[in-house]
Amino acid sequence: GLQKQFRESAHKVENGLNELNQLLTPVIKQKEDNVNLVSSSILLINLLILVLAIAKNFHQLRRAFKSFDKFFQASKHEKTLLDVQEVTFEEFKQLALVANEMIEERFRTEGELKQAKDELTQTNAQLSQANKELEEFASLDPLTKIANRRQLDQTRKKEWMRGIREQQEYSVVLIDVDYFKAYNDNYGHQCGDEALVNVAKALVRSIKRPADLVARYGGEEFAVVLPNTNAKAAAKLAEQMLLNVEQLAIEHKFSDVTDHVTVSAGVACAMPSINEQPSSLFAKADKALYQAKERGRNQVVISEV
Repeated sequence: GLQKQFRESAHKVENGLNELNQLLTPVIKQKEDNVNLVSSSILLINLLILVLAIAKNFHQLRRAFKSFDKFFQASKHEKTLLDVQEVTFEEFKQLALVANEMIEERFRTEGELKQAKDELTQTNAQLSQANKELEEFASLDPLTKIANRRQLDQTRKKEWMRGIREQQEYSVVLIDVDYFKAYNDNYGHQCGDEALVNVAKALVRSIKRPADLVARYGGEEFAVVLPNTNAKAAAKLAEQMLLNVEQLAIEHKFSDVTDHVTVSAGVACAMPSINEQPSSLFAKADKALYQAKERGRNQVVISEV
């Protein structure tokens, strides 16, 4: 009898549980639906917040990039730094600070480079001037400041070659100060040097063309190179040189010519040829100069050879 009662009680409990389950199932489902709705709402709100955040950040990002673009464009022409206060992102602020440091370093380096270039330009100018002075020193006679023997040799070769190419006559005048040893012995070497300087100036004043050259040939002797000049024109110029020296009126009481300094001149002219050298023309002028001295000095003799 007890077993039967237990089964009946268990059956009643099972039926009660089934009825309770039937009653609770809709409630549970409603609750689950409510939870899902809330979760969906929360997700939607999060998505909306994310979209709004992206939109806001995108606007700020555009502003930041515009600031950077404006900054870099301006920095191409002048020293312009970013206004860090206008940058909203902390990361961009740090980047702006770094960019400003780089720009300042760039302009500092450019300043140093400009200074270095200026110093280099100044150094090059000084070097150029020094080279010019060195070249002049190497080409000028230290006493008279006219062309020396080195420059004379270069010029006479150059003009000889040009005469060959252009088939133009080439003349040379050799000039010697008359009785210069007696002048030195009686007036002293200092006065002798001053006389040579003044004679050189008088000779230089006589030439008119840039291509003509007056040079100190050695001691009291001078040489004049006259490209594209015939013998007659060269002799006329030599006569003018003698006159210019006489007009200096430098006292020379120990001269057998006059009581002032005079010079003698020998002229030679030739058509330059590859078979000859300018030295051969100088030899002819030297021979003519010797004849001028033999004939009494203070005169011009033209080579007849």
